[in-house]
Parts: sequence; structure tokens; C-alpha cells
Amino acid sequence: MLIGQGFNNPCSPPLESENFAEALSESGVPVWFVQANNEGKGFEKKENLDFWMRTLVHFLKEHLLSEQPL
Repeated sequence: MLIGQGFNNPCSPPLESENFAEALSESGVPVWFVQANNEGKGFEKKENLDFWMRTLVHFLKEHLLSEQPL
């Protein structure tokens, strides 16, 4: 699971996302957690959005694309 969190998100405090990521990880689910300390709800600043998109592409390549036939 890939989780993105803005540290200043008024609707979803960072601790909730951190706890969710930790619980998933403890259950054996691979988790990637990205937090932007200067964002609120969503990634809007260019540097954060660029980082998020690169992370998303890498995550999808690693977890969804397979060299094995379906």
C-alpha cells in the first residue's frame, strides 16, 4: 500500500496515517509512506507533487508490473 500524507491536513492528522501504516506493516502488508511536512490536504506544491508522482510510478512498477505472465 502506498500512503501519502500532508502533515498539515486538517481532515486527517498525520498520526492517523502513521498508525494505519504501522498496523498494515505489522500485519505483513508492504507499506510505503510519504509525508510532506509543508502540505495540507493533497500534494499541491510542485516539489512535493513531483516527488509523489515519481514515488507512485516506482511503486506501481515494483508492485503491479510483473515479468511473469498472468
